[in-house]
Amino acid sequence: MIFTSNLPSDRDRNSELLLIAVERKKIGDLCACILDGRLLFQLQSSKKAGADVLCLIVEGEIRFSPEDGLLEIPVWGINPRTMRRAQHWEPIKPTMTYSRFDQFLTEMDYLVGVIVKRTTDVWETASVIKALWDNFQKPPDEHQSLKQMFKPPDTYCVADKAVPCASCSRRVAFCGLGTEQNSR
Repeated sequence: MIFTSNLPSDRDRNSELLLIAVERKKIGDLCACILDGRLLFQLQSSKKAGADVLCLIVEGEIRFSPEDGLLEIPVWGINPRTMRRAQHWEPIKPTMTYSRFDQFLTEMDYLVGVIVKRTTDVWETASVIKALWDNFQKPPDEHQSLKQMFKPPDTYCVADKAVPCASCSRRVAFCGLGTEQNSR
């Protein structure tokens, strides 16, 4: 899926729209793509077609198998103990270690610059796509989330010295640096 941004500068006749390419992969398909290189080809094709931002949505539940380290997914079947339909975990086919799967997603994000999102089902995937679309509808400097995440620590004045607040002093002391205020 490819969508465009709707920024005021994008509607200017002299600028082009920002193209965002979103690829949704279920766990089994993604494992096959990792092994045969198909996903990388698809991402390269999106870039050649003019996509400015690439996003991969990985859909489905997974877990690390404690016995052999393989990537497992939940499947429904008959529980041999109870003879009732129940969910149990099986290795994904084609088989792949959890470590290799996670490493691939990290490399996509870190080395290739692809935004990687994880979802559990199609409804959450739809919500993520809507959130991505909403995100690209305003310029980066109008986004407020990151501006509110960091605030410098409060300080107060003691004998003409700026001293961090008590909670900051305790945090510094835990790092082995200690403070006069904390040693009392």
